[in-house]
Amino acid sequence: MKLLSTLFLGLFIGSGIGFYFGAQHTSKTEHPAVSEPAAQFKHPAQPYTNENVALLIQAIQSNKITQAVDGLLYQDFNQDQTKILLSALDQHLIALSNKERSNNKERSNNQDWLTLKAWLQELNGTSLVNGLIYRLTAQDLIRQQNYQQALETLFSGLSVASTNEEQRFIREDIHVLINQVSDLFFKNELNLSQEYMAEFLTFARQQELEYLPTSLYLAELFQQTGDIDQAIATLSNLPYDEQHTSAVEELRQTIESDKDNQKMLNRGIPLVRHGSQFWVAVNVGNEMDLKLLIDTGASFTSLSEDAVRQLTNQTTSIFDDNKQIRVSTANGSTIARMFTLSSLTIDHAEMKNLAVLEIDMGNARSDGLLGMNFLGQFKFRIDQERNLLFLEPKG
Repeated sequence: MKLLSTLFLGLFIGSGIGFYFGAQHTSKTEHPAVSEPAAQFKHPAQPYTNENVALLIQAIQSNKITQAVDGLLYQDFNQDQTKILLSALDQHLIALSNKERSNNKERSNNQDWLTLKAWLQELNGTSLVNGLIYRLTAQDLIRQQNYQQALETLFSGLSVASTNEEQRFIREDIHVLINQVSDLFFKNELNLSQEYMAEFLTFARQQELEYLPTSLYLAELFQQTGDIDQAIATLSNLPYDEQHTSAVEELRQTIESDKDNQKMLNRGIPLVRHGSQFWVAVNVGNEMDLKLLIDTGASFTSLSEDAVRQLTNQTTSIFDDNKQIRVSTANGSTIARMFTLSSLTIDHAEMKNLAVLEIDMGNARSDGLLGMNFLGQFKFRIDQERNLLFLEPKG
């Protein structure tokens, strides 16, 4: 599916995809790899006015994690000092994140990554958690290919984000995660099940219906699995979006066309193909099943001598008209007896009182020929690619 251009923040998915939160946005604003969550958290220029503040910043910068977190939680600082400390913590975590991503070592040997992970483990569950912590935690989960948990973490961060800018960064991270995981899934570049993707996209859609690409991806997934009605329902009653509504309508029309085609295919009657010929199963008078060769060049439907004999001996559905006519066959001109069948049914199509001829079928493996005195009563079509016969009422 071709969606309109998405936000390219870069996404670290597994080992092959870079996930750089806060990279280039559609607004062309440049941000560091993990963006500063809010302007008021920038490090103030004035010197520290409290020795404990300086000591705690030193603990942060030297990765004395427990000491730093305990100090932030339990020491008494005023509002300005708290801003200084939180800014220092955010800047340090951002620096760690940027540094560990530039390190080519495996994560198990990457000390920057191990340090950042230790920070996140210590901070999560405390009152110090902010949008940045959620974003960094989601980044770690993405690297572990825990995309569902990463998505849930980002939406949790969105609910606690304290500024519009912080909310914007988290929302853009969410959109990038949805877009890139979905794009790679549909390219078969991620080893994820359809059930996993359905759960992932359904959760994202429930959390933010306004982001239409999620509904587009989900509808395409339902279309891919053959759940056409669910695909159409997914695209119904969506909010208007100037950028994506046209794509929604285009996909909806495509899926509805597929639904119509599927309905038509469901009415197709299976054929058995032998070379360029097709056999079809028929029923006579609800009493006996036969196998006839479709012959659009034959004016009459014909039955083999064996088929006539079986119908006469075993059913009450055939009547001798006591008539004979001259017919042309592949073996030349011959005299054929005429009979009438009480009914001949092919799937949903039935014709009563059908005139048939008795002919010598030689060594043919079919019980006769299905001719135009039956086929011509319907709008008929043979789908040679799918081996299907379509019979619809005329008019």
